Amino acid sequence: MSNNENQTSTWCVEIESQVPYDQPEAEVDSESSDKQAVEVLPPDVNKLIIQRNHSGNRITHIIDTINAFQNDVVLLETRRDMLKQCYRTYDNVQSSLEQSIPDEMEARDNIELKYIAGLATFEKLIASLKKAETTSGQRDSVRLPTIDLPIFTGANDQWLEWIDKFNSLIHNRPLPIIQKFEYLKVSLRGSALAIVDSLPTTEGNYKIAYDLLYRRFNNPKQLVQQHIRQLFELKPMESESAAGLRELLDAARKHLRCLESLAQPVQTWDAMLIHLISNKLDPATRRQWETAASGISPPTYEQLEGFVLDRCQVIDAIPIKRKATVDHQSGPPKRVKTETRAFVVKSNQNKCAACKGNHFLGVCDGYRMKSVDEKFRLVKRFGLCFNCLASNHTAESCRGGLCRKCKGRHHTSLHRDNNRTLNENLKTKRE
Repeated sequence: MSNNENQTSTWCVEIESQVPYDQPEAEVDSESSDKQAVEVLPPDVNKLIIQRNHSGNRITHIIDTINAFQNDVVLLETRRDMLKQCYRTYDNVQSSLEQSIPDEMEARDNIELKYIAGLATFEKLIASLKKAETTSGQRDSVRLPTIDLPIFTGANDQWLEWIDKFNSLIHNRPLPIIQKFEYLKVSLRGSALAIVDSLPTTEGNYKIAYDLLYRRFNNPKQLVQQHIRQLFELKPMESESAAGLRELLDAARKHLRCLESLAQPVQTWDAMLIHLISNKLDPATRRQWETAASGISPPTYEQLEGFVLDRCQVIDAIPIKRKATVDHQSGPPKRVKTETRAFVVKSNQNKCAACKGNHFLGVCDGYRMKSVDEKFRLVKRFGLCFNCLASNHTAESCRGGLCRKCKGRHHTSLHRDNNRTLNENLKTKRE
């Protein structure tokens, strides 16, 4: 006998055991028999029925609330997609249920008719609104951009950035509550969406959903630990690269800003941050930093950031030097082109013009203590580039970055806050 036959026999025994022995079989109430039959359904079938009913209720609710979104094409498209997803879930569950209980096939007709009519209504409204927007766009020359909602997947390091953006764009704006709830669900993914997905989209449930997310993810202790761990796990650089240096600095800044917003005293962490970030630098940059910070006074983290940014400007300003190498291993000689960055071309180019030390001028303490006019005269006297302070080219041909304060074509240390510009001094130099 098969497993199904054994299971069927078991059901029959359970049903028969509930009928009094002294009552004739023909007199058993039909409603009582139906109730007994439902009570002995196997657990997996009961679970399918619950899932089927939930999906059917979601389909009905989405269709019944179309009018609340009829003036917003984005929300209509979102609700339409949700309707399609709910029906796909309903169809899969209903198909599985019909395989176990063939009589359940009749329950599909009502939902199918309601789904088809609702989907058609959505498509008509969306097409009508898009046509109206196209007509209006032809009359109006200026169109406001659509809001790009931030996405939150449940990762702890995304929470602070996401909640700040969502509050600014949606939560704190005077929008209808039900629209805020729709925007909330659209901006969630993964485990974050699972927390609120089972809540029906009603005005009363929006605050419940928002509070659930806030209590689940707004854990300051856990957030602090997460950002500190990721700060220590920043990937070390293996080779010299301006892009790599900027990426390292940006990643550190991101976690430090989050920690500062969590009331952590990051301003007092200079020694720890310098040790941490300097050990992530590539070997060449690390040696340059140790040379620049070789005084008796401990440097600050701000000085390390300034050094890294100046280093990026220098690396960007140095052209790629191409040289040919010959492969003598086998066969005829083959020329293989390789690209290398030559940071020091001549031994005297790495000498500081201010103190004659073996370090870059931009990180020299003596140079930094000078006034802007004194710095300008020093750069002019030694014929250095006004844009990156290097000695092998001029500012006109410099490929380095711009001033971090005004985006002008001069080094940040030569920036002036008054109306005098460095361009006037450069003109005087050429004359």
